[in-house]
Amino acid sequence: AGNESALSAPIQAKTTDSAGTSIAIADRVITPNLQRFGINLGNLNYWDNGQMLRNLIIQNPGFEGQLHQTIQRCVSSLNSDHCNDGQTYDTWPDHFWDGGSFEVLTGNAKGRTGAIISSNTGYPYSPTDYYLAPGEPAIGVDDYVVFRKEIDDISLRPTVNYPTGRQVEGWWILGDGGASTSVSLSDIPPDTLGKQSLHITALDNKSLNLVSYFDTLSSTVKHNFVRLNGTYKLSFKAKSLGGAPTITIEAGRQTIYLQQTVSLSNSWETYDFYFSASENGDTLGNGYVSFKIANSEILLDDAKLEQTNGSESNPTAFSDGVVRTLRELRPGTLRYWGGQLGDSLDNALAPASARRTTHYSPRYASSNIQMGLEDFLKLCEAVNADPWYVVPVTWSTHEMQQFLEYLGGNENSTYGAKRISSGHATPWTDVFSRIYLELG
Repeated sequence: AGNESALSAPIQAKTTDSAGTSIAIADRVITPNLQRFGINLGNLNYWDNGQMLRNLIIQNPGFEGQLHQTIQRCVSSLNSDHCNDGQTYDTWPDHFWDGGSFEVLTGNAKGRTGAIISSNTGYPYSPTDYYLAPGEPAIGVDDYVVFRKEIDDISLRPTVNYPTGRQVEGWWILGDGGASTSVSLSDIPPDTLGKQSLHITALDNKSLNLVSYFDTLSSTVKHNFVRLNGTYKLSFKAKSLGGAPTITIEAGRQTIYLQQTVSLSNSWETYDFYFSASENGDTLGNGYVSFKIANSEILLDDAKLEQTNGSESNPTAFSDGVVRTLRELRPGTLRYWGGQLGDSLDNALAPASARRTTHYSPRYASSNIQMGLEDFLKLCEAVNADPWYVVPVTWSTHEMQQFLEYLGGNENSTYGAKRISSGHATPWTDVFSRIYLELG
């Protein structure tokens, strides 16, 4: 099938029963140019085969905040500026949506937007009442509304189910050394693409150990999904604000591959450290990167752990193993379904260090950043597969228009220019024979 070369040794098989089926494998292609089978790409994660990226600090390398988007049906309404979602199990915490925004998707008020004044609930088992900024037309019963909110500092967020030790989105804090964490929106590295940095205060004999993990199932399943073989670079941006201007960095698994105490400047600097590893699959246990802070106050941003001696034929953000395997399997399509239902277009197009984690349900309070939309398209291009993208249903009509601009627009369109400035002058609509868009 397809464009494969003819078989070198034709095989024919026939049954003697006249009612049977005659099957012949011959040396000619009957139907050329068939679409090859596709492969579905799932979520990124830090524990098994979802570890697909070069950067092993996969959860939140830029210490960015959260983006929440959810669609609710207004099952009842007190007035034109009120909506009750009727949910008794998927209940948002009291005042969770205060300060967010809304957009009406259906009914007479379709297209109406505004601010969420307050959201009240008898958490955890009562529906949420949304009180909205005054406006017209009135929101009616059975209208669907999308609610949106960005949260920068998750320590200030109304309480939801959250893993122990995860006061920093995507990172663990080990030990109770009395230190505190917050974010800074004003003091960030001059060359960062993100919006905020992590502010750690550990003065007066206080301490904190900030850890990012990878390959956390290896000791349980007795198998490595990530093997460190080659040379690696741990890089991060940091700045001292007071106290002892030092930080201790560490990377390893069973063996500590890198351990060093670093003197920080009182201005933003990028710090790079290298190590070598040679794992053959026998080294099990959690891989990790840690930052230990004691008697100091610092800002931290843009962490990355990547192999430096990888394949030169891999132009993507994905690991060599992922690209090599996909090139061997030759899928006709790659479908990106990574749980990105709470994402926005701008966040999907942001680089990893500037991308927020996205959420659409109170059941999933914590998540990892998902692969970027541009990263996904570059992977499809590198392995010669047509992209199949699951479009978040929370996108507005305007975002969908911007998305199409990004895929096929020229430098005279805002999002066509965004694609060009990121290094891809050729429209994606010229790269692929088909681009599949699924409202997921």
